[in-house]
Amino acid sequence: MARPPFPSGWSKIPLSLKNLTLANTLPVGQSFLWHRHQLKASSSEQPVEEFSRAVDNPPRVVCLRQTPNHLYYTAVYPSIDAAETDGRTGITRAWIDDYFHLKLQPDLEKLYDDWRRRDPDLFGKVEVNERAIGVRVLRQDPWECLIALQMLQDEFKGEVEEGLLSWRTEPVEDVRDKLVALKGVGRKVADCVMLMCMDKVHTHVAAIAARHPAFPSRLRNKSMSKQIYEETQQFLLDKWGPMGGWCQAVMFAADLPANNKVLKVETKAVLKDSLSLKRKAETVTVTELKRTRSETRRVMKVVTEVKIE
Repeated sequence: MARPPFPSGWSKIPLSLKNLTLANTLPVGQSFLWHRHQLKASSSEQPVEEFSRAVDNPPRVVCLRQTPNHLYYTAVYPSIDAAETDGRTGITRAWIDDYFHLKLQPDLEKLYDDWRRRDPDLFGKVEVNERAIGVRVLRQDPWECLIALQMLQDEFKGEVEEGLLSWRTEPVEDVRDKLVALKGVGRKVADCVMLMCMDKVHTHVAAIAARHPAFPSRLRNKSMSKQIYEETQQFLLDKWGPMGGWCQAVMFAADLPANNKVLKVETKAVLKDSLSLKRKAETVTVTELKRTRSETRRVMKVVTEVKIE
């Protein structure tokens, strides 16, 4: 099936950018399965980009677009019958509600206000700009989240898929111990997995904690031992409360460079013979001639424009 026409073939949820901003939530290191597509918008009320990814049970591709006041969604199925079933039962809508915690945390602005009250010295001074509004922690599939995060750390092969979902209902310390017991999983990955897919909402960010004026000097510039790790984590939990993991996600987003900027990367290429260079999104200019013992080389400066997403 093809993607239905927008907006007539899409469903929409009333949702402001302050309550969820896709650009600040999906491409910031929580999930690595979303594809980002730029769109040509005819006005400020039209979506400027689309996010899509494959989802199973049932298999489909979920597509999301956003305007200042609405979240639009649709699902592309392999058959018309499956799409019609989704239309009757609301499978994709339920998945979106769960994935973005829309029912568990319906008002993100209240959380931001609570963090400002709890921590006026650090979070209260953070510039909640366009990069830090609408940041949500995703409720991911545990197996998907564990493998994605572990792949960033090291090669990992294990057979632990069965039982991971049941860990959501167990105490934090028990879940952490089970995750760390897996080959190749350390404390950092375990805490990230608990935050992003097992509903354990407190985690730590050492660099952020060190910026806090009340952070104990004895913990600064120390190697990350188990004791230092736990004390740093407890410090942020005391400051930010039970939703501390979400608060650190906002702090992380606020530190990221602005979206959709162009980074210019300069490299040098040496050409032995005359040839035509044609590469997408690059400009090539001759900058100088250099004479060596064997030949004259033309040193080219290649300025590549790289979209940061």
